[in-house]
Amino acid sequence: MIEFDIRTLSYVTMLVCLMMAGVMLLLARVYPDSNSTRFWALGNTFIAIGFLLLGLRDLIPSILSIPVSNTLITLGYIYLLIGISTFVNHKILIWPFVAITVFIFTSFSFFTYITPNITARIVIISLVISGIGFYSIWVLNKDKRNEFQFLEFLLSWVFIVHSTYLLARAYVTYVETPILDFMNTNTLQALSFFDVFMFSILITFGFSFLLNKELQSRLKYLSETDSLTGILNRGAFLKLIEQQSDHHKKNQTPISLVMIDIDHFKQVNDTYGHKVGDKALVHTTNIINSKLEKEQVLGRLGGEEFCIALPDTNLVKAIDIAQEVLSSLSSSPLIEDSITLNLTISIGVAEHQSNSNKIEDTLQYADEALYKAKEAGRDCVKVYEA
Repeated sequence: MIEFDIRTLSYVTMLVCLMMAGVMLLLARVYPDSNSTRFWALGNTFIAIGFLLLGLRDLIPSILSIPVSNTLITLGYIYLLIGISTFVNHKILIWPFVAITVFIFTSFSFFTYITPNITARIVIISLVISGIGFYSIWVLNKDKRNEFQFLEFLLSWVFIVHSTYLLARAYVTYVETPILDFMNTNTLQALSFFDVFMFSILITFGFSFLLNKELQSRLKYLSETDSLTGILNRGAFLKLIEQQSDHHKKNQTPISLVMIDIDHFKQVNDTYGHKVGDKALVHTTNIINSKLEKEQVLGRLGGEEFCIALPDTNLVKAIDIAQEVLSSLSSSPLIEDSITLNLTISIGVAEHQSNSNKIEDTLQYADEALYKAKEAGRDCVKVYEA
């Protein structure tokens, strides 16, 4: 039968966790805006220190190698959980975990000095960490961002295997012959060290992939989003309507485009300054978006010019939406400090015809209708007529 040296396994686990903490600290420099990396680094660090103290059993005071070491390990898992909750932007209550930390220190002190019982200590730490692990899975699944779900699914399985092993460890330890010397224990307890450092490696890689995916998502968002209004920029909007056009051709469903231009916007900038002008753009964006359904998308084409993509919407319905947007903005003045601006818009509407080869043609038609609205005195809706 293979014999494992618990002290050596403790040191190896400590080194692995420290290396994983180092990886997280490096990632914190790469992703300075991500607080989750710091929590994950702290988590691995606390676990590493805990295993160092555990490996020094009989060489340092027992209060350090038993209650303190296991409390630090528990604290490490709590920090891993806090890192996950930070990443998925899901708030968790902290006080239950403070209570858990106090419970671990108190119960380990009790089963070390008052009623010495190694079996009870192993069962308690296994159940507590397993519980934190399963709760971590629940928090991971609170993330509704589709681009992260596959990676979070894999990470969840790492927690499932780790937490299930700890449950099995608690059960087997409870039903087996009582353990009299933890430093000379059985194979099951020795394997728990392999379980911990493999867990540390796998979750660190998992967290790294999540951070990389988050960076890619941020870069994609920045490349597609207008920084002032938060809606699609010109390039992203044109790409979107191209995709909708392909869907339209395949399914023979209508698409309409609504071009919008803020009336006398240059005068707003010249009179009140660009700060108020920016507020006017954001105000207009918010009013328009408030009248759109989820699949109806607004984009900023440049300056004070916007366009709405209306999939599965014929010309009649598109005109109704345009009129509603026009009326809503006219009745919602922008109030900024002591300034009250009554903004109006000109709108051009065109429907993408099935015999049209390019969606850009329909965009041009909507633009022509927009200029008709301006020629008609602004603050009105005009429709492209072939």
